[in-house]
Amino acid sequence: MTTMNDWASNVRKKAQCYSGSLMNNTKWRKALEVLIEHKAEIEVAFIKEENFHSYSLPKETQIKSDHIQDPGFGGPCLYSQIYSIRTPIIEKRRNTRTGATIECKERSKNIESKLTEIGEFPISICKKYLTLTAYES
Repeated sequence: MTTMNDWASNVRKKAQCYSGSLMNNTKWRKALEVLIEHKAEIEVAFIKEENFHSYSLPKETQIKSDHIQDPGFGGPCLYSQIYSIRTPIIEKRRNTRTGATIECKERSKNIESKLTEIGEFPISICKKYLTLTAYES
């Protein structure tokens, strides 16, 4: 049976494949708190996989010092396992009066502003996503 220490050791070995770490546990906690506050949609990519998959945000009570307690993607997740988290820049909303769909960037701008206000995060912004990346390849 794999223990938590064996599991953490395996994660550290995988992380050593990258040239540098841009995030730490404190930064991940703060970033997740911002994403939760803004009820962001997220996609997560894990180390050694680097493919994005949609996930629900964890609850604030699930944010622990070095991991997310049962985040909904298969048991606890060490912050060091996360390669990247991204959220869409454009959100489609429905106008309650007309029923028309409108594209809105307000949430992503608020997230970017809050993250910038808190401190230095490795944020990249492209046409579709605001992305936080934990490792340099």
